[in-house]
Amino acid sequence: MNQFDLIDRETGEVLDAKHIVAPKKIPSAFHEGFNMIGLFGCEYLTKLGAEGKLTLTDFVVLCKLLTDNNYENSQGLNIAKLARDIGKDRSQVSKAIKHLQSHDLFIRQKDKDGLPELLFNPNYFWRGRPALHKQAIRHYKKDKS
Repeated sequence: MNQFDLIDRETGEVLDAKHIVAPKKIPSAFHEGFNMIGLFGCEYLTKLGAEGKLTLTDFVVLCKLLTDNNYENSQGLNIAKLARDIGKDRSQVSKAIKHLQSHDLFIRQKDKDGLPELLFNPNYFWRGRPALHKQAIRHYKKDKS
């Protein structure tokens, strides 16, 4: 419980044992950030699932990567760690990532140091500033053409 002493502004004197009790803060569901999944992304995932084009492992890998998504959609991808975290073999995780990539959910590109990087497709998923989201979509469209 947080307590604050009342102080007289004119004299600076602490007033007689009166306290203001601040209510305990209730943590927000978004206190550690959030990922945005556009409606189009939800519709696309629903369609892929309904048509049997994604396996349960694909969905588990996708959800785990979304929870670990870095700012501006980059993935510091470690397949061995991801496999341990979700209780799957590395080969299953690698296959799921390739499968998700074949459905255009991920983009493989070079980072600023020229190293390979895996990003979520900004048309479906985003974590970061809205202005940079628009820039990422323009960049993605330019790379596709």
